[in-house]
Amino acid sequence: MKVEHRTIKLKKSIKVSVTKVYKALSSTKEKEKWSAPKGDEIIFLKSSFKEGGVEIFKCGSIGSLDYQGKIHYEEIVKNERIVYTETVFYKKQKLASALITTELINKNSSTTVLMTIQVASYCGERMLKGCETGYKSSLENLSEFLE
Repeated sequence: MKVEHRTIKLKKSIKVSVTKVYKALSSTKEKEKWSAPKGDEIIFLKSSFKEGGVEIFKCGSIGSLDYQGKIHYEEIVKNERIVYTETVFYKKQKLASALITTELINKNSSTTVLMTIQVASYCGERMLKGCETGYKSSLENLSEFLE
């Protein structure tokens, strides 16, 4: 199957300080509360939030964590930027890999979150749509969790 590509750009203003947003993005305990779409869940099995660090997670429908993921942190600038790669698998089949850049812009007592997700899907267009829907939902959940 041909590799499909997509660049997804998302922007969200959240009415809390940049330090609170950064904490929610950098803590696996907090990410387990807000990052999965409604009706789904995520559990982190390994976490090392630092440049060169790796996180391993399982996710999927509540009670059925059939998907696995691996995150590798490329660059972390506290309260400003997080850049990482993420690869998602279903059982042992690699579904997609992505480069994600999350920028945090402090505006008075609010934070603007800019996300650029560059995805390569190894299983077709449906995975690209799933990534876009998932990241949009995750950003909305982050806002709801913090506000």
